[in-house]
Amino acid sequence: MEPGKPENPSGVTIDIKVEVSFTDSEVTEEIPVQPGDDNDNPGGGEEADAPTLSGEYLGRTVTYDKGSNEAFPEVSVEMNVPGKIESVMIKAASSDSELEGILSGMGFKDENGVDLVGNDDLSGLFTLPKLGETLYTFTLGGLGNLLTVGQHTFTVKVIDQNGKEASGSLSFDIKDSTAN
Repeated sequence: MEPGKPENPSGVTIDIKVEVSFTDSEVTEEIPVQPGDDNDNPGGGEEADAPTLSGEYLGRTVTYDKGSNEAFPEVSVEMNVPGKIESVMIKAASSDSELEGILSGMGFKDENGVDLVGNDDLSGLFTLPKLGETLYTFTLGGLGNLLTVGQHTFTVKVIDQNGKEASGSLSFDIKDSTAN
């Protein structure tokens, strides 16, 4: 290892040169090292420990016809939380004023939404996340069947124990082709 020249006044880079010798050939490989915050991510670079969300319907609009005789789609969001779950917030909006009232009474309309962690009042609708878990799958489950004709959006946010977060939305356009 040889000290490199500082790229900026607040830090120092180190160039690492690895030489591997074989009997018939010599290979030299340079590995760039980025400075970073030793407490969060030794070695620097992008934050590898921030939460991530994934799911087939994340960021898309699910269109569903109640009159179609088809089952409501399985809608879920997988959460990978290396920094351990502190809270999982769900906030909802609906074009149906009656459903808005129901969602408000359940806490989904609160400024930040409702926290699912330790929320036994919602255990019948969802499998709830546990404080300190690193993986959780939010499944719309029984709430999907309660969606009325109209547009509905659920914002999902996971916050880890280091204050890092990830969020995304699930949108629904519900119709009923059998309604007059």
